[in-house]
Amino acid sequence: MNHKHIQELLERFYAGETSLNEEQRLRTYFQSKEVDASLQGEKAAFLACFAQEDINVPDGLEARLAAVCTETPAPQRTLFYKWASMAAAVALLFGVGFYSLNTEDTRPHETIEDPALAYLETQKALQLVTSRLNQGFKQLEAAEQQMGSVHQRLHEQFNKIAQ
Repeated sequence: MNHKHIQELLERFYAGETSLNEEQRLRTYFQSKEVDASLQGEKAAFLACFAQEDINVPDGLEARLAAVCTETPAPQRTLFYKWASMAAAVALLFGVGFYSLNTEDTRPHETIEDPALAYLETQKALQLVTSRLNQGFKQLEAAEQQMGSVHQRLHEQFNKIAQ
């Protein structure tokens, strides 16, 4: 047999696509002394697949294997995972505590004790809000006027088209 044909048969054998006759030809080739030097590693692997040694199988092995395969062991937590989870919890608590200690208080720091002064400050704040609202209303009125003129032009154009 030539080297290329043996390579093709080996590829088909490893893919599980050979017939019994082809496997017998491969076995005969590898048992002969004419094996190509590049296929010496394949020879040992192939012949190991067809070794005819008697293997002593202990009594009850099949039942023990079936029992092991059917049972589902409960997951066991190792000591490392227990310590790691405790360390993560401590780190989380430390992080939350550090964050809460280092954040600024969002409550107002200064309050006005004098009611008259508080009234004046409130009036200033409301006047600022009113002025900003008036500016917004002026811009809105300007936009409405522009929209009105655009609307009037569109109406005129539609009337011309309709006639």
